[in-house]
Amino acid sequence: MAIISKIICLSAMLMAAPSALAAPVIRAENCDFGAASPSGWTDGMQSQWCGMINNEVAGLKLKEDPTTVLPMVEAQYKQAGISCPPDSAFPNIDNMMQDSSARAAMSQMKANYPAFGSMDLTPEDIKKVYADAIKTACTKTGVPEDMMVKIIWIESKGHPLVYGGLTQMDYVAWGQMAEQDPSLKNRYMPGDNIVASAMYLKGKKDANGGDWETVYRNHYQDPNAASY
Repeated sequence: MAIISKIICLSAMLMAAPSALAAPVIRAENCDFGAASPSGWTDGMQSQWCGMINNEVAGLKLKEDPTTVLPMVEAQYKQAGISCPPDSAFPNIDNMMQDSSARAAMSQMKANYPAFGSMDLTPEDIKKVYADAIKTACTKTGVPEDMMVKIIWIESKGHPLVYGGLTQMDYVAWGQMAEQDPSLKNRYMPGDNIVASAMYLKGKKDANGGDWETVYRNHYQDPNAASY
Protein backbone atom coordinates (compact mmCIF):
# COMPACT_ATOMS: atom_id res chain seq x y z
CA MET A 1 0.00 0.00 0.00
CA ALA A 2 2.86 2.38 0.82
CA ILE A 3 4.45 1.62 -2.56
CA ILE A 4 1.19 2.31 -4.39
CA SER A 5 0.81 5.61 -2.49
CA LYS A 6 4.30 6.66 -3.50
CA ILE A 7 3.56 5.84 -7.14
CA ILE A 8 0.35 7.86 -7.01
CA CYS A 9 2.17 10.81 -5.41
CA LEU A 10 4.94 10.69 -8.00
CA SER A 11 2.40 10.61 -10.82
CA ALA A 12 0.62 13.61 -9.36
CA MET A 13 3.90 15.53 -9.11
CA LEU A 14 4.75 14.83 -12.75
CA MET A 15 1.30 15.90 -13.92
CA ALA A 16 1.53 19.10 -11.89
CA ALA A 17 4.97 20.02 -13.27
CA PRO A 18 5.28 18.61 -16.80
CA SER A 19 8.01 21.10 -17.74
CA ALA A 20 10.43 19.37 -15.42
CA LEU A 21 10.78 16.42 -17.75
CA ALA A 22 9.58 17.99 -21.00
CA ALA A 23 11.95 17.85 -23.94
CA PRO A 24 13.44 21.23 -24.89
CA VAL A 25 11.70 23.00 -27.74
CA ILE A 26 13.63 22.58 -30.96
CA ARG A 27 13.35 24.42 -34.25
CA ALA A 28 11.54 21.57 -36.00
CA GLU A 29 8.66 21.94 -33.55
CA ASN A 30 7.98 25.63 -34.04
CA CYS A 31 9.97 26.67 -37.13
CA ASP A 32 10.91 30.01 -35.61
CA PHE A 33 13.82 29.43 -33.22
CA GLY A 34 11.68 30.65 -30.33
CA ALA A 35 10.40 33.88 -31.89
CA ALA A 36 7.10 34.84 -30.27
CA SER A 37 3.98 34.85 -32.42
CA PRO A 38 2.44 38.29 -32.96
CA SER A 39 -1.17 39.12 -32.10
CA GLY A 40 -3.64 37.53 -34.49
CA TRP A 41 -1.29 34.72 -35.50
CA THR A 42 -3.29 31.77 -36.85
CA ASP A 43 -2.59 28.09 -37.46
CA GLY A 44 -2.63 28.79 -41.18
CA MET A 45 0.02 31.48 -40.79
CA GLN A 46 2.12 29.12 -38.69
CA SER A 47 1.91 26.44 -41.39
CA GLN A 48 2.98 28.89 -44.09
CA TRP A 49 5.73 30.31 -41.86
CA CYS A 50 7.08 26.83 -41.16
CA GLY A 51 7.18 26.09 -44.87
CA MET A 52 9.19 29.23 -45.62
CA ILE A 53 11.65 28.82 -42.75
CA ASN A 54 12.11 25.12 -43.43
CA ASN A 55 12.85 25.92 -47.08
CA GLU A 56 15.50 28.47 -46.08
CA VAL A 57 17.13 26.07 -43.63
CA ALA A 58 17.05 23.15 -46.07
CA GLY A 59 18.46 25.29 -48.87
CA LEU A 60 21.23 26.61 -46.67
CA LYS A 61 22.21 23.13 -45.49
CA LEU A 62 22.17 21.76 -49.04
CA LYS A 63 24.20 24.56 -50.60
CA GLU A 64 26.68 24.72 -47.73
CA ASP A 65 27.14 20.98 -47.20
CA PRO A 66 30.76 20.75 -46.00
CA THR A 67 31.19 17.24 -47.36
CA THR A 68 30.81 18.53 -50.90
CA VAL A 69 31.69 22.23 -50.70
CA LEU A 70 34.52 22.40 -48.15
CA PRO A 71 37.14 20.76 -50.44
CA MET A 72 36.40 23.42 -53.06
CA VAL A 73 36.79 26.23 -50.54
CA GLU A 74 40.03 24.72 -49.22
CA ALA A 75 41.38 24.69 -52.78
CA GLN A 76 40.30 28.29 -53.35
CA TYR A 77 41.97 29.43 -50.13
CA LYS A 78 45.15 27.60 -50.97
CA GLN A 79 45.27 29.17 -54.42
CA ALA A 80 44.56 32.65 -53.03
CA GLY A 81 47.05 32.27 -50.17
CA ILE A 82 44.35 32.65 -47.54
CA SER A 83 45.28 31.09 -44.21
CA CYS A 84 42.09 31.62 -42.20
CA PRO A 85 40.14 28.41 -41.50
CA PRO A 86 37.98 27.47 -44.52
CA ASP A 87 35.25 26.19 -42.24
CA SER A 88 34.76 29.78 -41.00
CA ALA A 89 32.88 30.33 -44.26
CA PHE A 90 30.21 27.77 -43.35
CA PRO A 91 27.14 28.26 -41.14
CA ASN A 92 26.50 26.73 -37.77
CA ILE A 93 22.78 27.34 -37.67
CA ASP A 94 22.36 26.65 -33.95
CA ASN A 95 25.15 29.09 -33.05
CA MET A 96 23.97 31.68 -35.55
CA MET A 97 20.45 31.72 -34.18
CA GLN A 98 21.73 32.31 -30.66
CA ASP A 99 22.97 35.69 -31.87
CA SER A 100 20.79 38.46 -30.47
CA SER A 101 20.49 40.33 -33.77
CA ALA A 102 19.58 37.16 -35.68
CA ARG A 103 16.87 36.41 -33.14
CA ALA A 104 15.63 40.01 -33.28
CA ALA A 105 15.48 39.73 -37.06
CA MET A 106 13.51 36.49 -36.83
CA SER A 107 11.02 38.10 -34.42
CA GLN A 108 10.60 41.09 -36.74
CA MET A 109 10.16 38.82 -39.77
CA LYS A 110 7.41 36.97 -37.94
CA ALA A 111 5.75 40.24 -36.94
CA ASN A 112 5.89 41.48 -40.54
CA TYR A 113 4.28 38.41 -42.05
CA PRO A 114 0.63 38.97 -41.02
CA ALA A 115 0.95 42.72 -41.54
CA PHE A 116 2.49 42.69 -45.03
CA GLY A 117 2.11 39.13 -46.34
CA SER A 118 5.90 38.86 -46.47
CA MET A 119 8.53 38.02 -43.89
CA ASP A 120 11.10 40.31 -45.56
CA LEU A 121 12.53 43.07 -43.42
CA THR A 122 12.21 46.68 -44.52
CA PRO A 123 15.26 48.98 -44.56
CA GLU A 124 13.90 50.52 -41.35
CA ASP A 125 13.69 47.06 -39.75
CA ILE A 126 17.25 46.26 -40.82
CA LYS A 127 18.55 49.51 -39.39
CA LYS A 128 16.89 48.61 -36.08
CA VAL A 129 17.64 44.90 -35.64
CA TYR A 130 21.22 45.03 -36.94
CA ALA A 131 21.98 48.46 -35.47
CA ASP A 132 24.98 47.45 -33.34
CA ALA A 133 26.72 45.50 -36.12
CA ILE A 134 26.10 48.26 -38.66
CA LYS A 135 27.47 50.91 -36.30
CA THR A 136 30.57 48.81 -35.61
CA ALA A 137 31.18 48.19 -39.31
CA CYS A 138 30.73 51.81 -40.30
CA THR A 139 32.86 53.16 -37.47
CA LYS A 140 35.64 50.78 -38.51
CA THR A 141 35.52 51.54 -42.24
CA GLY A 142 33.82 54.86 -42.84
CA VAL A 143 31.10 53.30 -44.96
CA PRO A 144 27.86 55.27 -44.42
CA GLU A 145 25.28 53.46 -42.32
CA ASP A 146 22.58 53.96 -44.94
CA MET A 147 24.83 52.23 -47.47
CA MET A 148 25.18 49.16 -45.27
CA VAL A 149 21.43 49.08 -44.65
CA LYS A 150 20.89 49.21 -48.42
CA ILE A 151 23.37 46.38 -49.04
CA ILE A 152 21.71 44.13 -46.48
CA TRP A 153 18.26 44.91 -47.84
CA ILE A 154 19.21 44.32 -51.48
CA GLU A 155 21.32 41.23 -50.88
CA SER A 156 19.17 39.33 -48.35
CA LYS A 157 16.17 41.38 -47.22
CA GLY A 158 17.65 40.93 -43.76
CA HIS A 159 17.03 37.17 -43.52
CA PRO A 160 19.67 35.71 -41.18
CA LEU A 161 19.29 32.21 -42.68
CA VAL A 162 19.69 33.12 -46.34
CA TYR A 163 22.40 31.34 -48.35
CA GLY A 164 25.46 33.56 -48.64
CA GLY A 165 24.72 35.52 -45.50
CA LEU A 166 23.23 38.95 -44.98
CA THR A 167 25.57 40.70 -47.42
CA GLN A 168 26.27 37.80 -49.81
CA MET A 169 30.00 37.64 -49.18
CA ASP A 170 31.51 34.88 -51.31
CA TYR A 171 34.03 32.42 -49.90
CA VAL A 172 37.18 34.16 -51.12
CA ALA A 173 36.04 37.68 -50.26
CA TRP A 174 35.16 36.48 -46.76
CA GLY A 175 38.51 34.72 -46.39
CA GLN A 176 40.42 37.83 -47.45
CA MET A 177 38.57 40.01 -44.94
CA ALA A 178 38.99 37.46 -42.14
CA GLU A 179 42.68 37.37 -42.99
CA GLN A 180 42.86 41.14 -42.51
CA ASP A 181 40.87 41.06 -39.28
CA PRO A 182 41.26 37.83 -37.26
CA SER A 183 38.43 38.91 -34.96
CA LEU A 184 36.03 37.91 -37.75
CA LYS A 185 35.14 34.30 -36.95
CA ASN A 186 32.25 33.22 -39.16
CA ARG A 187 30.80 34.40 -42.48
CA TYR A 188 27.24 33.74 -41.35
CA MET A 189 27.32 35.43 -37.96
CA PRO A 190 25.53 38.76 -38.54
CA GLY A 191 28.13 40.98 -36.90
CA ASP A 192 31.08 39.34 -38.65
CA ASN A 193 29.29 39.30 -42.00
CA ILE A 194 28.37 42.98 -41.87
CA VAL A 195 31.86 44.10 -40.80
CA ALA A 196 33.49 41.98 -43.52
CA SER A 197 31.15 43.45 -46.12
CA ALA A 198 31.99 47.01 -45.09
CA MET A 199 35.71 46.21 -45.17
CA TYR A 200 35.38 44.73 -48.64
CA LEU A 201 33.42 47.73 -49.95
CA LYS A 202 35.95 50.16 -48.43
CA GLY A 203 38.80 48.26 -50.10
CA LYS A 204 37.08 48.47 -53.47
CA LYS A 205 36.49 52.20 -53.02
CA ASP A 206 40.12 52.77 -52.09
CA ALA A 207 41.24 50.83 -55.16
CA ASN A 208 38.80 52.25 -57.69
CA GLY A 209 37.57 55.60 -56.39
CA GLY A 210 34.07 56.89 -56.95
CA ASP A 211 31.10 57.28 -54.64
CA TRP A 212 29.80 54.47 -52.47
CA GLU A 213 26.80 53.71 -54.69
CA THR A 214 28.96 53.37 -57.79
CA VAL A 215 31.52 51.21 -56.01
CA TYR A 216 28.77 48.94 -54.73
CA ARG A 217 27.13 48.65 -58.14
CA ASN A 218 30.33 48.13 -60.15
CA HIS A 219 32.61 46.26 -57.77
CA TYR A 220 30.42 44.49 -55.20
CA GLN A 221 27.24 43.29 -56.81
CA ASP A 222 27.34 40.34 -59.17
CA PRO A 223 25.64 41.66 -62.35
CA ASN A 224 24.76 38.08 -63.32
CA ALA A 225 23.12 37.18 -60.01
CA ALA A 226 19.38 37.35 -59.62
CA SER A 227 18.28 39.58 -56.77
CA TYR A 228 17.01 37.77 -53.69
